[in-house]
Amino acid sequence: MLRFSFSKLNQIHKRKGFVFLALAGLSVAVALVIVSLAYFQLDKISKTGLLKISIGTNGNYLRSLGSGINLDSIPSTNYLNDASFEPYAFREAFLVENGTKKILEISNKVAMPGVYASGFFVGANYRVMTEDKVGIVLKKSGKIIKYKPNQIGTFQKAPILGDIPTTSKIKDYTTKGGQSIIVGEKGIIINGINTQSPQVQYVDSVSSDFTGVTNNGNDYFACASDGIVMSSSDGETWTKWKTPGKIKLNAIAASPTAVVSVGDNGILISGFAGNMYFSNIGIEDNIIDIVYGNRQFVAVTNNGNVISSPNGIVWTLRQNKNAVSYKKIEYADSYFLLLTEDGVVQTYKDIGSQPSVSMNLVSGVVDATIMSKSKILALTSKNEIYESTDTGITWEKSNIATPAMATMIGAINDEEILCSSVAVNSYISKLMTEIEVDSELKDGTFQSGDVCYIDIEYPVIPKSYLNSEKLASMKSSWEFIGDGESKKIFSSGSPYDGVGVMEIKSKSGINSPLRYSVISQKINADLTDTALSSSMFYTFSIWVKKGSISESTLKVWISGSFDSIGTEFSNIGTTWKKVTFKFLVPPNLTIGQLTDARINIGTTDEGDFYLDNAYLGLTSENEESFPLQYASQLNLISPAFVRCDFLKMGSSQSMPNRWAINGKLEEALNLVDGSGEKTCPWIVIDSFIGEPELRNFLEYIAGSISSVYGKYRMENGSTLPWISQFDRMMIEFRDLDQNFMSDVSKALYINESIRIIESSPYYNSIKSKIVFVDGMQYSEGIMLSRADYSASDFSLKIDQPRLLTVKKVLSEYSTLIPRSPDRPSNLPLNLMRSAKIDETGISPNLDELVTILLDPIGTDSTLCLLDLDHWATSQFTKVKTGAATIASAASKGEILPVSKTLLVSKDSLVDCYAFRSNGYISLVFASHNDNPVAISVDLPYSFNGASMKRYDAKGEEVEISKLKKSDQKFNIMPKNVILIQITAS
Repeated sequence: MLRFSFSKLNQIHKRKGFVFLALAGLSVAVALVIVSLAYFQLDKISKTGLLKISIGTNGNYLRSLGSGINLDSIPSTNYLNDASFEPYAFREAFLVENGTKKILEISNKVAMPGVYASGFFVGANYRVMTEDKVGIVLKKSGKIIKYKPNQIGTFQKAPILGDIPTTSKIKDYTTKGGQSIIVGEKGIIINGINTQSPQVQYVDSVSSDFTGVTNNGNDYFACASDGIVMSSSDGETWTKWKTPGKIKLNAIAASPTAVVSVGDNGILISGFAGNMYFSNIGIEDNIIDIVYGNRQFVAVTNNGNVISSPNGIVWTLRQNKNAVSYKKIEYADSYFLLLTEDGVVQTYKDIGSQPSVSMNLVSGVVDATIMSKSKILALTSKNEIYESTDTGITWEKSNIATPAMATMIGAINDEEILCSSVAVNSYISKLMTEIEVDSELKDGTFQSGDVCYIDIEYPVIPKSYLNSEKLASMKSSWEFIGDGESKKIFSSGSPYDGVGVMEIKSKSGINSPLRYSVISQKINADLTDTALSSSMFYTFSIWVKKGSISESTLKVWISGSFDSIGTEFSNIGTTWKKVTFKFLVPPNLTIGQLTDARINIGTTDEGDFYLDNAYLGLTSENEESFPLQYASQLNLISPAFVRCDFLKMGSSQSMPNRWAINGKLEEALNLVDGSGEKTCPWIVIDSFIGEPELRNFLEYIAGSISSVYGKYRMENGSTLPWISQFDRMMIEFRDLDQNFMSDVSKALYINESIRIIESSPYYNSIKSKIVFVDGMQYSEGIMLSRADYSASDFSLKIDQPRLLTVKKVLSEYSTLIPRSPDRPSNLPLNLMRSAKIDETGISPNLDELVTILLDPIGTDSTLCLLDLDHWATSQFTKVKTGAATIASAASKGEILPVSKTLLVSKDSLVDCYAFRSNGYISLVFASHNDNPVAISVDLPYSFNGASMKRYDAKGEEVEISKLKKSDQKFNIMPKNVILIQITAS
């Protein structure tokens, strides 16, 4: 057994030389172990891929404008919806079809009569733009005095070519998917009579007259006067069916499961799949016409009888006590229209009951047609057309010129009307929306191709607005409870610089049964950033005044499944007064109790009260700002540009100049100004903007406080012109609502907008700072405007394999960028204005987002913006912020060339990007590997003192250090990103 002796230890202790040697040996041994371990680790990494990266110091003329963020929307500190009580804005751009000096005709399809009923735009502002040899110019502006949809437009002769007998008449018509089929005497079929080149054909097996044609949504069916029934899938090739023989057929109808044709002497045949059979229905009348509608076949006879069947086999006879003779039946929009030989127009909602309307319009009605329950037309023997918009109750004579000697009128689809005497004299008209303006054009008329821009706003949605789906989303969050009423109204003296306020007409006096008038709103507890929380302080404020001299009291309280929290404000007078209430949510309240919390504002006094600019939010936040956490995130990113898409300037969602009146542009520029020392604004201007508004914008950002919009700026809080506070300002022109259809018109609009800005008296002093961006999508892929850059959107849904998906979509993005034939092909003129990540896909890692932002720079784009529109709820917030921060810090100035050499055969999958700006070189390494990678960087500058930041896959900053070697070798972990910034001296 070995024993350890203290005496021996003492002897060793006395031999100092030996001790020193022993310690030195131990140190060497430890060092050798550490080196061995490090060598082993480096060797292990190198087997994954030792990568040598060379950074060139001689860049080229390519420079990066940087990286930034795009904001489609921004969060608010206000928990309330519809808090400013502003009116509803309606803006449209309609393409003109025809016109006179004072009237514009708009296609019904464009004008949407199912959304905007008669009179909706009366009183609206309008401006008509037209293209000339120079560009797009203003033709006329003013007010609209009449707005009438569903008006008959000018009849145009159908360009029918073919050997058609001059006496052959059209007998029937049908439309499927926009394709119209007309049949007539002498066996003629006309395909596409409502097109520019109708095709005429004759069927070899038909020598008689066609009498009827129909479709069931899939196929066409036709019948002839000698008993022939035929079908076609395309209206060109027809197949003859087996029928009982030569019988006189007058009309035909079809359902998805049956075809029925009717004729004289009670003849009715039905069938499917090529075979027709007699059906005995027990009457001997001449069955004149038949339709399929409301899931049933309905036919009419010359003795006033109506027969119906759900399947074409079992029939019900509905005898008419009035001795009439029917000549026609049609179905549209849940209504049946019947026409008698005596010219009586009947409409039925339910064919089994009495007619909804039976109107003998005028003597001599020869034909009638129903397009919808709001559009019925009748043609008289005097060549006049009468219109009804109320299912035939009242009629109005149309002023439109009717084709001479017309004997038939029909709705060949939802918007087109056929009017004819004989087939060769067939005319087509479209239903139009007629707009009459307040004064005539001095020269010329409104013409096809003009664009009419309209804008109007309503404090309360009028009944003439028919879009039921959108109405539900436009409904105010405020509910009225009590005696009286509440509604939004216009007010020129609004304290919030808007034009709308809430009016409460309180009847809550002593004699009132309820004795209170309250508006109430549920506080949205579905989103964590807009929900009340226990133990937190909140502030409520609102501007208020009373309509009468007597002073009154206003009460404010929070209610729910807990004791109410509130206060009251007395001495409410006739001038605007801001009242504020601060409260603490008790700590004992649970999330469940706070879910149904409501804010209530009311009074027990009688009179008219006016409210504006309600606010509810955390006391720690500023009600006129953005959430502190949001602002700090933007400042952390310090982007080169912030694209303020949330402004909606010049869009269909915003009224003209409202960005200045309500201070939204001021808020946006303040947000940009606080996002970084060198951050610049990117303003998006949509195609609804007019020349006056565009000039007002220039005046706001560059004018003195003595100008009108310079004064608005000062009232909003800025004395100095905003343009002087930024190094650069992007101005993008786009057409989100696609008001311009051709590539040429898009370019003309942008060039005209640039011309307007350049003609401003402020332009010469600011032109070095203004950058014009073409935000159009060109169908031919060529940018035609003279803007400085084009802008495109990038969208990605990450899927497996992840990196391959990213690289593939980046490659596809490159092919979609519009090119300019007048610019060098190797000079990227594109800006990636928005890199959007589909949140239904795989969550992105930091390395992938960094590659998306930096890979296109210098090859396809000179600037890339990451989209942060869903900041408050996005599951990707952290990784997006990290990627934007890295890209913003690195991608500045000259782009340096990068070359990679693999020291082993395995691909390292590391992207590297290099930039030089202001004496610094920035290097970014993004690893897409599943294993660590060793990197050796070749750069003729010392790494000593360089800063290094490491980020993990989720965007967390995991290391900040200063490098201490002149040359550098390091490893990068899987899915990590490294940012190195070196002094280039």
